[in-house]
Amino acid sequence: NTSSSALTINNIQHSPWPNGESPYNGCDVTVTGVVTADTAQYNSGYAAYAFQSASAQWSGVVFDGWHDSMLSRGDEVTVSGAVEEFDPEWHFKFDGNTKLINVSAVTVNSAGNSMASMSVSTADLGQDAEEVESYEGCLVTVSDVTVSAMNAYDWGIVDDSGVECLIDDDMATMAADNYMSTLEEGTTLSQVTGIFNFSFGTYKIQVRDLADLGQLGVDENFEALPRQFALHDNYPNPFNPETRIRFEIGNQANVQLIIYDMLGHKVRTLVNDNYDPGMYVINWDGMNDNHQPVSSGPYLYRIKAGEFIDHKKMILIR
Repeated sequence: NTSSSALTINNIQHSPWPNGESPYNGCDVTVTGVVTADTAQYNSGYAAYAFQSASAQWSGVVFDGWHDSMLSRGDEVTVSGAVEEFDPEWHFKFDGNTKLINVSAVTVNSAGNSMASMSVSTADLGQDAEEVESYEGCLVTVSDVTVSAMNAYDWGIVDDSGVECLIDDDMATMAADNYMSTLEEGTTLSQVTGIFNFSFGTYKIQVRDLADLGQLGVDENFEALPRQFALHDNYPNPFNPETRIRFEIGNQANVQLIIYDMLGHKVRTLVNDNYDPGMYVINWDGMNDNHQPVSSGPYLYRIKAGEFIDHKKMILIR
């Protein structure tokens, strides 16, 4: 399907549905904005750019698949491509992240433009924030934050709102990546700026370069945020061929996450290990413990972490 060239980024990003899917998913569109992250930040493994039409919610998006010319931060560009929520090239890594793929044309209208980042709180960017989807693809800044948690992939940060959001270095320059490797719980940062994105099942600020990271300090009175045990809805659901299951651990515990069919037969053990407090995402590829594909239908996923037990239902469609 081809849509009107009069569309804006806001039109293709703004979603009337709880799952955040673009109403133009699958359509070819042409939109205009200012580049906020170029391939100097979004490395060649992603070959992606971020661009934005205004310093406002629903106004940013990522596009990739353009190799005919190099674009720079500050270029105002008009881009033609397909709106996609489930990119087959990066399936599962970025599924659920509205982006433009198969870009067929890019016109540079002008250079040296500025795009102010939006000042937000970590509460605005929390995983369950009411309007979190509206910041996807946008350049954002949080100020006066403390590193509250770390795992192998992300850092949790929190401001005086007391609500944690995530940052990562997946698309950062090497200098920024090295800088972030020094962060630890209790480290303070005067600011963190970056492109807010959805990947691997969670929302996060993706830092671009050193300029996005403020002055370091140490919070001498830092106390780790209290965490609760929780099992979240898998996404997508229904799904084919893969889905993500996100869970949170309140304190160190042995965690078992197991898939069952509706007759109560065990299908797949996804997790059976000790976990530290934190937020985790596990993928299920629709295979059983023998690495054989299971049939379409409903399944239960059940978590047991210490005394915490919960389960939810999901549907596989082949």
